[in-house]
Amino acid sequence: MARHFAVIGDPISQSLSPKIHSAAYKVLGIDWDFEAVRVSAGQVRQFLSDTVKFSGLSVTMPLKFEAFAASNKLDDGALRTGVVNTLVKTDSGYSGFNTDIFGIAQAIRNVATRSIAVLGSGATARSAVEAIVSTRPDSEIICYARNEMSLGQINTTYACLIETKPLHDYSGREDLTINTIPNYKPEKFNVLLSTSYGDGHLGQSEISGTEMLLWQALAQLRIYINGSQDEHLDDEGQIFAAMRGSLTEQ
Repeated sequence: MARHFAVIGDPISQSLSPKIHSAAYKVLGIDWDFEAVRVSAGQVRQFLSDTVKFSGLSVTMPLKFEAFAASNKLDDGALRTGVVNTLVKTDSGYSGFNTDIFGIAQAIRNVATRSIAVLGSGATARSAVEAIVSTRPDSEIICYARNEMSLGQINTTYACLIETKPLHDYSGREDLTINTIPNYKPEKFNVLLSTSYGDGHLGQSEISGTEMLLWQALAQLRIYINGSQDEHLDDEGQIFAAMRGSLTEQ
């Protein structure tokens, strides 16, 4: 049975999600499609109310807080962060999930750390902090940002687990830096994961943002098929290889 999915955000034309998901559907042999739809800030509820086509949605900037507010059921990660990047249509509305947490945790899984810096205080920064707290609770975590109000909200949520400091205090001393600030790259770092992608050539100590993108998309696929991001798919290695391979195709 044909089912339709999409990624929503603004801007959206540069999204790699249609390629990644379509590659997975091909391997699975299922009659699903995935497209990119521009939805501007403030329009999520109206879009969800108007659309009847999509069984599920991937949500990107700047809509992740709005998607949280529009969800009538939430998974644990979404509840802890206040962030939703995945929506699934149900008979009673939309269920919201946060797969960015899993994506970030997987992207940094091979990096040995005692200290981690998170740059930024928006939706992705919250997911980054949650990924670290839930998988590396003994790490020293410092969140650096310009926005004092949103930085304070993160500090309130994760009191006693992290430090928060203004962005100008960042020096790059931490073992790992997770940068969630668009169009910004720190000058100094030991190992860097930038959660955005398309930043050109990466140095030896840099992790591409596509790593996070691929892993969170795999978790979305688990949700769309099995209803849970914790329930693995059959032949997941082959599926993931196809998803990764789609990024090198012209």
